[in-house]
Amino acid sequence: MPFKMPVDRLDDVLKSIADLVNEEVLVGIPASTAERKDGEAGPINNAEIGYVQENGSAANNVPARPFLVPGVKGVQDRSAKELGDAAGLALDGKRSLAIQKMDRVGMLAASAVKAKIGSNIPPPLKPGTIRERARQRGTATRRKGEQAYLDMVDAGAQAAGMSLAEIQSAAGIVPLINTGQLRNAITFVRRKKKR
Repeated sequence: MPFKMPVDRLDDVLKSIADLVNEEVLVGIPASTAERKDGEAGPINNAEIGYVQENGSAANNVPARPFLVPGVKGVQDRSAKELGDAAGLALDGKRSLAIQKMDRVGMLAASAVKAKIGSNIPPPLKPGTIRERARQRGTATRRKGEQAYLDMVDAGAQAAGMSLAEIQSAAGIVPLINTGQLRNAITFVRRKKKR
């Protein structure tokens, strides 16, 4: 039986590991998706709106409705497994497959953050906020759910024992979704770590 020389792949493996160690996956609203798409560059962009929603703003009477950190934390275990798999692929010298795993982690986390945005994060919106939503969208009329919400509030649903959260839920209103631009701006980027 002829003797086969083992293939020396050490250089490929070391390069693959070094490349992977120098990569990071970031989830949120990068500059490429930060601008609003409502026809004019408003006073703040999606990244700034996201920051205010995540942390709240006492000065502007906006309560915190965290979505980014809880969304990412919700998939932390699955992400850790995928990143472990990526490291294993890097050890095998399979850089492109390791990068695919990293991108999968980014997609997983971005999807989880978007789902969190749509999960009716408390506290409920105030009736005055609902009244302003059509103006904020630049539309002449309210959506059916918004009008139903205001009609229920005006009809005394709170006096009948319903909370604002229950009224909001019954009307199909989601606090962090008015135009959908914030949710649609959520994505991930993979980049070289800054030193």
